[in-house]
Amino acid sequence: MPNVADMLIARPQGLFSRSYSVCDEDGNTVGELAIGMLKEGAVLHHDGKSYRIERAEFMKGPWCLKDDDGVVFEAHKPTMVPDRFTTVVKNASLELSTKGRLMRRFIVVGPDWADLGYIRRVPGLPGRLEIHLSDLIPVLAQLFMLFQVVVLWKRVDPSQPDR
Repeated sequence: MPNVADMLIARPQGLFSRSYSVCDEDGNTVGELAIGMLKEGAVLHHDGKSYRIERAEFMKGPWCLKDDDGVVFEAHKPTMVPDRFTTVVKNASLELSTKGRLMRRFIVVGPDWADLGYIRRVPGLPGRLEIHLSDLIPVLAQLFMLFQVVVLWKRVDPSQPDR
């Protein structure tokens, strides 16, 4: 795997919260993700800027990360497999997919199937998520992928989207 940036840890902001604070290994907040209650969308704060995550069309199409200038990233579902998404980052197509049927761990691969890291539930710490991805992937893109993972978990068990 290429050089790995600091591991990021996502923590729910409350017991039943769908909002996460994301910190680096030194405890510095790098972003906040507030996932909508009724639809698959979110508000993301990173580096002093706010972004919206929403579907391109009502209930279909790619998920789009948008700022005031337009679409920053899009996540497409390349196949009928429900737990796989492709996002283009820095002109490279990255695939996020589950590792195993229990969906406890998602891996990210790049061009030529290069291993770029994973996003997983932290064992023994309910609600905590670990983002351990290559430093080639900007933090904003990592946070967007975190959203995708949480939404997929929510689809499997709507009562406990992050466990």
